[in-house]
Amino acid sequence: MFLHNFKYGLLAALRDKMQLFWSFIFVALLGTLFFLTFGGAYEDMEVANNIPVAVYIDDPNTAAMFDSMIAEITIGKNNEKMFDITRTESLEEAKQLVMDKEVIGAYYSEDGELKLIVKEEGIRQSILSSVVKNYHQIQSIAFDVAAKDPSKINDAIAKFMTTENTNEEIVLTNNKMDMFTEYFYNLIAMGCLFACTAGITITVRNQANLSEIGARRSVAQTSTFAANVATLLANLILMFACEMLAIGYLMLIGVDFGTHIAQITLLVFVGTMTGISMGYFIGNIGKISANAKEGIGTAVILGLCFLSGLMFGDMKMIVIEHAPWFNKISPAALICDSFYALNVYDTNNQYWTNIVSLVIISVIFAVGGVLIGRRKKYASL
Repeated sequence: MFLHNFKYGLLAALRDKMQLFWSFIFVALLGTLFFLTFGGAYEDMEVANNIPVAVYIDDPNTAAMFDSMIAEITIGKNNEKMFDITRTESLEEAKQLVMDKEVIGAYYSEDGELKLIVKEEGIRQSILSSVVKNYHQIQSIAFDVAAKDPSKINDAIAKFMTTENTNEEIVLTNNKMDMFTEYFYNLIAMGCLFACTAGITITVRNQANLSEIGARRSVAQTSTFAANVATLLANLILMFACEMLAIGYLMLIGVDFGTHIAQITLLVFVGTMTGISMGYFIGNIGKISANAKEGIGTAVILGLCFLSGLMFGDMKMIVIEHAPWFNKISPAALICDSFYALNVYDTNNQYWTNIVSLVIISVIFAVGGVLIGRRKKYASL
């Protein structure tokens, strides 16, 4: 009888086009839009070496101090030069290079002061601006020292421009973390939790006051609990398969979920189980209509995903700052954090902690749904 219920539960789930849409098609479509929007953005933001700049400094003293300072500015372990400098014959030529976007900005001198021209605002433009600020600081120190002891000017400037690092770099991971990938983690978390609607549908179909099928099952001599377990299991497997297909599609178009395929598979299965059990719990609450219960489930899912950072990336940090306990019980945050832990940390301790938390949440929802469902009695059918 269990296999019979499992079979027809699976067939019914396959015919539920709306559920398949939310579990696979919607995730794939939204993931595609995310990829088109964010694709390559991280790499563009990350580039801070070989920034193309034009330089026209006709004042000898300014030119000498600027060249000394630029020579000291390097990036990375290989001491790569931060700037790709193009010397121009005139200020107008430097400005034209900026207008034509051949360089990010142009340095020039005016009355012994270093100036900067940029056309747009951005991270690399801010880096160029910081050079001007540092130059003015060095210049101010030089003037102060010259007023007290001119013989110490060169030593003071040399000490200021020497970038001695007293911090020890400790590498926690060799993995590269794209800040935009968290949106995809949250998207998969939302897809897993949307299995909630399947749990609600199954529960509603077993309630005599909301479904004709539920009325027939209530008067039948079969075990409603066994039928629920079989149908829930069938939907769990189908929703899990949909999420894995969605991840496969996103990886195919270029989204990097890392190489821990086995751990990701387990995470998606447990996350989908959490969604199903949450829907089973919501479906058993009260005597409100099926549409109202589905609305509650959707609102809960979107609320959890919003707080986890799906709509606003910094929201997760805001929640951590004001209510750090919430992310430890939010299924969306736990799923997203598990992806993050797999691809950033070299140990899986946080991953397994989150998996255990998701299993506990699933058990709580499932047991709660069973206890509430067993108390339902009907005066007449």
